[in-house]
Amino acid sequence: MRPHPHRPAVWDRGADAMDRAAAEGAFDDLPLAGQPLDLRDAHDPDWWVKRRLAAGDIEREALLPLPVLLRREAARLDDTLAAFTREEQVREYVADYNRRVRDDALAAPGPFGGAVPLDPEMTVARWRRVRGWE
Repeated sequence: MRPHPHRPAVWDRGADAMDRAAAEGAFDDLPLAGQPLDLRDAHDPDWWVKRRLAAGDIEREALLPLPVLLRREAARLDDTLAAFTREEQVREYVADYNRRVRDDALAAPGPFGGAVPLDPEMTVARWRRVRGWE
């Protein structure tokens, strides 16, 4: 066998030895034959994220796109409002939420698919209803 121009001769000897062993059946009936290899660390570019998720170091929700997070936050609005004790806190929350919605809309050009801003007055009225004051 002629040596490959880009491989050292040692490589060829090793490859030849493995080919002979395979032809003689040395690799037949190995204990884990046909089982998948655990190569997650070596071949998966996201191995570190998956490992941190499995360990519980990262919440899965933190990996979601911002528009999805904002829509989920809006869906839990009553629970969020119930935690506020003063109208000022509600208005600060609405201003912060609307700023995040606006920033997301500016950062993601294209068709609208993000969250809808909250109306401050309607949100305060909703807060009063959630608190049982109306």
